[in-house]
Amino acid sequence: MLNGSIQTDGTLSLEMRIANGKTFTAEGEMEVKETVLLIKLTTDIGKIIIHLDVEYWFGYYESEGEPSNMECFLKIIGNDVIGYSKDEVGDAVWKGKIKGETFNAKKYYITQHEVKYEGKIKRVGTQREIRGKWVIDEDSQDNFYLSHNEGGDYDKREDNEEGNDDSDHELENCPNGHKLVWNKERGEYPENFCCDNCGDERMVEVGRWNCAKDQYDICGTCKKIPEKETKTCPKGHQLEWNNKQGDYPQPSYLCDICNRDETTSKGRWHCKICTYDLCPKCRKP
Repeated sequence: MLNGSIQTDGTLSLEMRIANGKTFTAEGEMEVKETVLLIKLTTDIGKIIIHLDVEYWFGYYESEGEPSNMECFLKIIGNDVIGYSKDEVGDAVWKGKIKGETFNAKKYYITQHEVKYEGKIKRVGTQREIRGKWVIDEDSQDNFYLSHNEGGDYDKREDNEEGNDDSDHELENCPNGHKLVWNKERGEYPENFCCDNCGDERMVEVGRWNCAKDQYDICGTCKKIPEKETKTCPKGHQLEWNNKQGDYPQPSYLCDICNRDETTSKGRWHCKICTYDLCPKCRKP
């Protein structure tokens, strides 16, 4: 059993109790590798590393009404919440409680300030959502939203849509061995193309992996598109994070890469000039 505290510099001060009732102190630190929280401890009986599976949570926080993306790795054990995150401000550790539907946690930026998060946690299908307020002081507070999809893996789409290292490797070349190149040019193509891997139809201007010699095409869902291509719309406008319905007739949108129907309130990367949208699965923070 472990009892103790997380210091503001990110170190852990713990007391460990083993099966025979003996206790001893432990000092250490935490870090995240993919979805595993590593607790590295130095004790009187040697070094100990604890591997704790954590969950990837993604969403946004608002500041003066403007949303910015937010991600963290949390572990909910009973009513306790612990976790880790890293952003432009710095590394931070999370610690909090869940009581019923009430979520209360603090994010401690190492050697800096702390942020308090209060909200409601609920389950929607395979997804858990937290909505509420973040607070630093009276002058710094606004809304936040986080979600975790229990039906999918971190950085890997449901149904293996995003592809993994193996599938991407298999789709490096066309059947005749020519290297596939990311291409947005229409050339002699009509407005749409048909993916030669999944058979789905996509707009040419959205882009595809292409062998021009054999007119062979793979869509951005079957083979992950280059990261730089997710920063702007096809016409070069910078994409911005947006969770408002705006001029859309319904509170939903179709992602222009994977063609999924998603809810606008959960946020997407958006070009308001071209009404072009990318869901959080197609563009990571």
